[in-house]
Amino acid sequence: LRSNVSGDKNIYDISFRGDNAYLSSGLGVIVVDMNKYEVSNTYIIGNNGGNVKVNGFAADATKFYAATEEGLKTANQNSPNLSDYRNWTLVSGTNGLPAGPAKQVMFVQNKIIAQYFKSLYVLNGNNWQLLHTDDWRWENVNASDGAILICEEKNNWNERRVLSVNTNGSIVSTVQNNAQLRFPYQAIKSGNEIWIADFEKGLVKAEGTVFANYSINSPYGSLDGEMF
Repeated sequence: LRSNVSGDKNIYDISFRGDNAYLSSGLGVIVVDMNKYEVSNTYIIGNNGGNVKVNGFAADATKFYAATEEGLKTANQNSPNLSDYRNWTLVSGTNGLPAGPAKQVMFVQNKIIAQYFKSLYVLNGNNWQLLHTDDWRWENVNASDGAILICEEKNNWNERRVLSVNTNGSIVSTVQNNAQLRFPYQAIKSGNEIWIADFEKGLVKAEGTVFANYSINSPYGSLDGEMF
């Protein structure tokens, strides 16, 4: 971000809603008007109005949700001033949701899902319930095509896989092939296909047990960025 504002300007996640892109950054949430190609607002929602790292952003019909290093924060979408941190409420540590940093938040199949460490929680009414957890190290979690995709590894990458989890916590599919995957960093889903950005293998398409690798017309280097 080109500005004179100091602090962490890294962008950690991007979500889209209507004509806006919501950039989760080290400063807060940056709202970009996709029609005007300009920043239309910035939500500085840290404690006492300071900057806080935001790891993810989501919305349902009435509320915004921001996964921050201070925890999960919510605000009513019709709030007159979302730039004012006092209009955001910290919900971590209440109604079944753990306290501590929230690593991701997603809107999947009309449900809000929050990630805390190696666990997913789903919002049912006003309460949060454990949806999925395991003992692997999670590299990336994101929502795609109505599913939750988890890229994970264990034993210093000697084992690695991509899970597709639905909103009732069931594992729909597991992509695990040590010959085809080396460092799966992020995945997206399209129908029966799962596309994986692998740091060593490049772009990998998995459909059942069939794998294909693709060379992208771009500068040579490891695939470690975001996929949409």
